[in-house]
Amino acid sequence: MDSLRFAARYMFMPNRLKYEDADNMLFSIACGQGDAKKVAKMIEGTAGISLFLNLIAEKNKLKMLDHRVLEAYWIGNELLDNVSSKDIKHVIMKEFTNRGLDKSIAKKLVSKVPEGASPHHSFHVRHINSVFGNSSSYGNVEHCIIRHGRVKSVRNDALVLQDNQEIKYEPGLISGIRKGDSVAYHWKMAVDKLTKQQASNLQKYNEAHEKLMG
Repeated sequence: MDSLRFAARYMFMPNRLKYEDADNMLFSIACGQGDAKKVAKMIEGTAGISLFLNLIAEKNKLKMLDHRVLEAYWIGNELLDNVSSKDIKHVIMKEFTNRGLDKSIAKKLVSKVPEGASPHHSFHVRHINSVFGNSSSYGNVEHCIIRHGRVKSVRNDALVLQDNQEIKYEPGLISGIRKGDSVAYHWKMAVDKLTKQQASNLQKYNEAHEKLMG
C-alpha cells in the first residue's frame, strides 16, 4: 500500500487541476487514509502512465505497481537503464493502438521519440507536448515536469527553496519537512521528500530529456 500512496502523491496535483473527486480521493490516500487500491485502478485506466509502467516492469521482471517501478517513472532509477527508445516506440505502436489510438497519431508519436529517451515522466510530458502542444493536458511543461529543490525555510502552508522560489506545502501530504531537506514538487506543490540519490536521479533524467527534446 505504501507504493500506491507514493503514486497518489505524484498524481495528486494534475488531478486537483482537473477532477475534484479524484483530487479529494488522492489527497486522502496520500495522507494515509482511504482505500489505496483505488489508485491502482486510476493508474490502470490512464493509458500513458500504465503502459510506460508496464514497460519498465516487463523489462525488469517486476510487477507494474512495484515501488521501484513507480519510482523509476516519476523520479528515475537504474531500472530505466534496461529500457530503450526502441522499446518505447514498440509500445506506442502496439499497445497504444490496441487501446484505440489512431495509427496515424501513433506514427507521429513514434517519429518524435529521440534516441536515448527513457520512459520517465519528464520524457512523457515533453513527448506529448512535442506532438500536441498546449492543446494537451501537459501543455504547461515547466509546471508539469517534476522538479526538486532544497528547503530554505518552512511555513505553515508553503516552503521557500534555496532559489527563493515558494511552493505550496500540505503537512498532511508529506510531514516532517525541515530546512535543508530536498523535496520534489509538481505543479508548484511539494509532493515528496527525496534522498540525495533520488534528487540526483530526478535531476539526471530531467536534464537528459530537456537536452534531447528541448
